[in-house]
Amino acid sequence: MSRTDQPNLAAAGAAAVAVHAPVPPPPRPITPPAARRAWHEPRVHFWWIVAIVLVAAAGVLTVSQLWARSSDLRLIKTGTRVDDAVIWLTGARVKGRPIGEQDGVIVEFKWKGEDVAIRGRRLAGWTDGILSGEVRTIYVDPNDSTNYTARTEPPPMGRLLIGPMLLCAFAAVLLALSIVKRRGVLAIWRNGEAREAAVVETKQTALAPRSRLVRCALTAGNDRRVINVYVPHRAGNPQPGETIWILMPTGRPEKAVAAASFVVTGA
Repeated sequence: MSRTDQPNLAAAGAAAVAVHAPVPPPPRPITPPAARRAWHEPRVHFWWIVAIVLVAAAGVLTVSQLWARSSDLRLIKTGTRVDDAVIWLTGARVKGRPIGEQDGVIVEFKWKGEDVAIRGRRLAGWTDGILSGEVRTIYVDPNDSTNYTARTEPPPMGRLLIGPMLLCAFAAVLLALSIVKRRGVLAIWRNGEAREAAVVETKQTALAPRSRLVRCALTAGNDRRVINVYVPHRAGNPQPGETIWILMPTGRPEKAVAAASFVVTGA
């Protein structure tokens, strides 16, 4: 055996001891490993990960909205004004049909002596009930006739930020929920009832890629429900038939957590 293998075997042995070893009686101290692990319990980390995704989406939406506003402002200031653009609803060349701001349109106008028809665009900027076949003013990029805006002034900044602000508000709610869930997990670690449980099945799940889902059942008492707990890889790999220690609120095994998760450094 090489020397490099010895630390790995020692770590594996420590994890195996941790996953099967009894836990101290309550109240248990909230150690750094326990405090860290509480953030990574699936019932907690699901919510703060979704919150992060929402904040990232709000950032992307904000940048795209500001970019579009900047482009419209540039066209309004430096673009060529065309006062005789005819707007048609895509797929229905019928005069008088209402066009919504999100409907696809065909915009026809004269450009440098030639007839131009721009297809497949939405007509953002007109919210006053435009009808198919109506003549309106647009601003066109002097170097690219397909780049135009139907706006006569850029949209208010506040309106652009409504979507991102709603996403951030929702993210804040989810983050607060994750904090509440984490406090509940730490309360179970600190004061929960320690029970021995027999492992029924161990498997990997997408919800917790750095942990194993361990399905187990209490070895004592009349409750034979199968309980799901998550054991970090660092805490070992319990096999069916083995026993592990879990912590749970009295009489509520469905809230249980694996005790080893909170005592193994780096878990």
